Amino acid sequence: MNVLAWNCCGTKSRGFASLVKEISKEHKASFVVLVETHLPGDRARKIINHTGFDSFHLVKFIGQVGVI
Repeated sequence: MNVLAWNCCGTKSRGFASLVKEISKEHKASFVVLVETHLPGDRARKIINHTGFDSFHLVKFIGQVGVI
């Protein structure tokens, strides 16, 4: 089982979802953890849907509260 954990920056860029999908496949990731994305829920769901994973857990951010 491979876990890909990424404290990411640039999640709003156009190619981010494709990059996540590509890296996940390359490393045969069973789980992908994207931390500190600061994305609104609808955009985060679009990225998740694009990656092809069948389940997810999304934690919404509130300003800078709860950052690492």
